[in-house]
Parts: sequence; structure tokens; C-alpha cells
Amino acid sequence: MYKLSRKNTALVVIDMQEKLADVMDEDMFDTALRNTAILAESFRIMGLPVIETRQYPKGLGNTVEELRDSLEPGLIIEKTAFSACADQRFVGFLKENAVENVILTGMEAHICVLQTALDLIEAGFNVHIAADAVISRNDFNWETGLDMMQNAGVVVSVAETIIYQLIGDSSAKEFKEIQRLMK
Repeated sequence: MYKLSRKNTALVVIDMQEKLADVMDEDMFDTALRNTAILAESFRIMGLPVIETRQYPKGLGNTVEELRDSLEPGLIIEKTAFSACADQRFVGFLKENAVENVILTGMEAHICVLQTALDLIEAGFNVHIAADAVISRNDFNWETGLDMMQNAGVVVSVAETIIYQLIGDSSAKEFKEIQRLMK
């Protein structure tokens, strides 16, 4: 549950969208954006699956521009339900790719990230949250969302810990390229 492996881990970037970003605390958003981008780019370099969700894009806009390149060519799920698990393509993709561990990032920690995490746990997945790559409109909602997830069995971690667990060894061929992302 705590140990991550490249063989069975996927990244899910939840609703990092333009109009949602506009109502977030700028400093918190910048931190979450930077760490989400590092995770997404690291997963791309390692050839691991990435899923991006967009909550009601007609109203909330596209994924923020700073992330779009890092998320290619991953699966995109446009949704109206708060939990990504409500979309059968989402769960189907995880099962088809033999995913057991799901890393969550995005917004908002106490709504869509939380509901997706709870549904993933119920479906039998191990769920990890990169606490420095999720955000809510305020600290209280962020902390409450993280607490609820941890109490439900989600492993709360940070982006660097997740990445280094997946790399596993400084002799890995991707190590230097990924290490440059973190500077």
C-alpha cells in the first residue's frame, strides 16, 4: 500500500482548469501547479500512465496552459460528476493498465479530489495524494480534505517522495533528466 512501483502506478490530475485557478490563492496555486507539472513530466519520462480530468469544461475552461504539454498524450476525461470514478472510461483505463496505485493531484482537495479518492479506495485501489500538488480555495478546506482522505486510508505524501520511490535508484536511466525538473 505504501510502496510504489512503476509496474502498477498511474497519475491522475484532477480539474486543474483555468477558471478554477482564478479563484485559488496565488501562492498555493503556484506551488500545486509546479509540483503537478513535475509529477506529470516525470511520469511522461518514465512512460507511466497519466489521466487528466476536466470538470464541466464549458463553464470552467480548459486545463491551465502551463500543464498541457506535460499531460500529453494521456487520457482526458471530461466530467460533470465530482468523482472521476463516475466515468466508466476512467476506471476501465486503470483496470486495463493493471493499475493498483493511483497518485492524485489537482483541485479541489475537499471536493473532486476527495470524492475520487474515496471511490478509488472503495473500488480496491491504493491511493496516494501529493499534498503539495493539491489545492483548495482556502487552507481550512485543503486541510480538511487531506484529513478526511488520510482517515479513509489514503497515503498522504509529497511529489518528490512519490517520484523518488518510482525512480528507485540513482542509476536509473531517467534519474538525471527527472532530477533536473526539481531544481
